[in-house]
Amino acid sequence: ILSAFDTYRSEIDAHNDRRERLIKASRDITNLSKKLIFHLHRLPPPAHLSNPKARVATSAAPPPHSQRMLNEAAAKQSDIVSLIRRTAYQEDLAQGHAASLRYERNLGGGLEEFIEALSFHHYLLHGTLITHEEVQALFQPGVAERYTDGMTGEEQQEMKLTATTSCSQIFPVPTHRYLLGISDLTGELMRFATNALGGGGGGGKGSSAGPPSDPGTVVRSVLALLRDIREGLEPFVFLIHDMRKKQAVTTASLRKIEDLSYNISIRMSEFGGDEKAIREMVRRALAGGNS
Repeated sequence: ILSAFDTYRSEIDAHNDRRERLIKASRDITNLSKKLIFHLHRLPPPAHLSNPKARVATSAAPPPHSQRMLNEAAAKQSDIVSLIRRTAYQEDLAQGHAASLRYERNLGGGLEEFIEALSFHHYLLHGTLITHEEVQALFQPGVAERYTDGMTGEEQQEMKLTATTSCSQIFPVPTHRYLLGISDLTGELMRFATNALGGGGGGGKGSSAGPPSDPGTVVRSVLALLRDIREGLEPFVFLIHDMRKKQAVTTASLRKIEDLSYNISIRMSEFGGDEKAIREMVRRALAGGNS
């Protein structure tokens, strides 16, 4: 009996230790993801969003300042992917492992924050919503050196062997975490639209396409995506915990962007092509919370 209880104690201790490590990893992923989101909000609106004509335009590289910030964003994203991959390996969270289901919720909060940051980055680069398959592709087997930083040589070799022979995914991204992360994206899109209207982003050195002739271009692009996201997530309100609360936040963001778009239309009819005056009037409306 004593031997059996010693075994139970060891199992419980191992469970609690793993749980604490995953909770800490989740906090680290959350913090890094928030830093990435903050960094992305400092970027000027990309040409393909601020000026529709730029979609067919030039293949010229963005200004050095913008390119440097884009490179930094890519590096920050890679760091987060590396952390998730290492954590998944070290804690046996690969596809098919029982631990991937048992401990999923301990890493879930950080994963949602990462998907929010990842999808925002993807939208700024491509103007589209990232798919679950594109998120999952980041955790396919085939381990580059940057994903094994901090591991011993023996751990790196074992990880590569595990990745190529034992599982089809280093880390299976749960569908409900993807959907919750996409729901969180709506708040960042709302902030991005209002920031872009106020001055073209926090980067401060402009975009390669120049300011749009219509100040509402970015707002309408975000509004269309917000409507699609809200409509697409509505069927999951009764299926996913917390989705109802997040949909309420999405609806509030959607209404704010609709009011903003309405303000722009009204001011354009009043001030015509005076972009500076339109921006100033909308800025005052946002600051005062009314039209």
